[in-house]
Amino acid sequence: MRAIMQPVAKRRQFTQREGSAFTSSVESGGFFGRIAAGYLTDFLIRRLGEKPDPMARSRTRLMVAMVFMLMSAVTLYALHSTVKESSSLVWILTLGFVLGSCLYGPITIFGIVSTESAPSHLSGSSNAIAALAGNVGAMISGFPFCYVAKMSGWSTVFLILEVATSAVLFVMMASWFRHSKTSTKSKED
Repeated sequence: MRAIMQPVAKRRQFTQREGSAFTSSVESGGFFGRIAAGYLTDFLIRRLGEKPDPMARSRTRLMVAMVFMLMSAVTLYALHSTVKESSSLVWILTLGFVLGSCLYGPITIFGIVSTESAPSHLSGSSNAIAALAGNVGAMISGFPFCYVAKMSGWSTVFLILEVATSAVLFVMMASWFRHSKTSTKSKED
């Protein structure tokens, strides 16, 4: 029974200090990613003109969120494929920072879009619900992933994360193309 419970893949032995440093780098990246997402979307929308079409605003924000999600998928793959026992802590912390930036940035964008999409008397509640969903998802994901890691190894966890991130990116791209077709039809009418 004990042999079944052992992780399949050999893992790097982190000290508590290294684990805390990685967590801090992800959270610091998240702080930077939230600010960068807000600034980048504001900058791109400002380039659209004085009063851009609401559809153009949401498409611009969705485009930035897709870039963040693509970078998340690439960073997860890099974390999975390049981190070995001999990997530098600086490299691991850099990947953690980039991953935090790319995961927390879209949460901010979704909050902005929910505020813009809701009626004015519900915009605060809409933003709060969008932020709550993103933060609760980030908090509760630890238990199932630890369980999967214990049963199948961290390679399986990273595979699940890479597939899930790619699936979200696919849904976002489908939404992007749907908005494009809707915009074209409304302009023709």
